[in-house]
Amino acid sequence: MRASYGDQNVSLIISVDHGADPDVECLARSMEWPFGPREVIIREERLGLKDHVYACGRCLERAGSMIMLEDDLMVAPGFYELACQMIQTYNNDDRIASMALYHHGFNETSKMRFCPLLDG
Repeated sequence: MRASYGDQNVSLIISVDHGADPDVECLARSMEWPFGPREVIIREERLGLKDHVYACGRCLERAGSMIMLEDDLMVAPGFYELACQMIQTYNNDDRIASMALYHHGFNETSKMRFCPLLDG
């Protein structure tokens, strides 16, 4: 399934950590993105997972809001619309620092399993 972006102009930033397989860099540079501007950042030094996530997070300084996806994540077709609705609803609420589009199967705070409603 493909994600739906409606008629939105959606920017894509692909960040590749230093030392990645050369095929990853080639794919990032050659992939088409028909939904808006595309930027590829090839990191000049190895950052590792944590520092790479922080470096990607700094894109917020120019983007205002972002959806950060790692290479092993899959999204539902309506993920972008949901994220836009979340931003529209909570963007001006100072109590909200970030929002997630994923879940863990076990809630460590409540010590209970979490099972989302499977609605297709």
